[in-house]
Amino acid sequence: GNDQLSLYSRLENDDYAIQALADLTEDKVVQLGVDAAVTGNQTFSLKQIEGLDISAQVILEDTKLGTFTNLRTSESYSYVFTPEVDKFRFRLHFKPGVTFTTSTESCVQNDGELMIQSPSATTWSYVVQNAQGVQVASAENFSGNATISNLDGGIYTVLLSNAFGTHINQAVEVAQGAPVSASITASATVVDLNQGAV
Repeated sequence: GNDQLSLYSRLENDDYAIQALADLTEDKVVQLGVDAAVTGNQTFSLKQIEGLDISAQVILEDTKLGTFTNLRTSESYSYVFTPEVDKFRFRLHFKPGVTFTTSTESCVQNDGELMIQSPSATTWSYVVQNAQGVQVASAENFSGNATISNLDGGIYTVLLSNAFGTHINQAVEVAQGAPVSASITASATVVDLNQGAV
């Protein structure tokens, strides 16, 4: 610790040393406050992220320079601090992760589905590949919901990337449907119309 530096979050007009947020289901912004006794070089670094999906983003915004730094991919952010003007220079942007759900292919087969949901305003690019590495779907600037249909049962790889430099490979499984097998037994009844009897 540095007794000449304090970092806190601000909610409305109140300052907090510790602040908890509800489940991350939409983008959230937290204003940071920095109090330092002297002008000079400082560095933000994030030791670990707990309780967030791997695709959830934690972005540090420097409002003075207009820059955004992905704290998952960048180990630190260095800047020059001036106490008179930089007190509320930084914001943390929390962006929820991308989720995947699947539906099992039916007995008809080749009709499984992969649903991709991104509740964040941050857009992603994705590529979906089957177990043989063949691309079966892709999209640029994706946000919201997407459904990829007509999938065989099996393992698929989803490759995600965004403008903040995040690259994620996620395996998902579309469960295989059981084919229907049936046997038909036919019987014949002979009708003799000339005799009037069955």
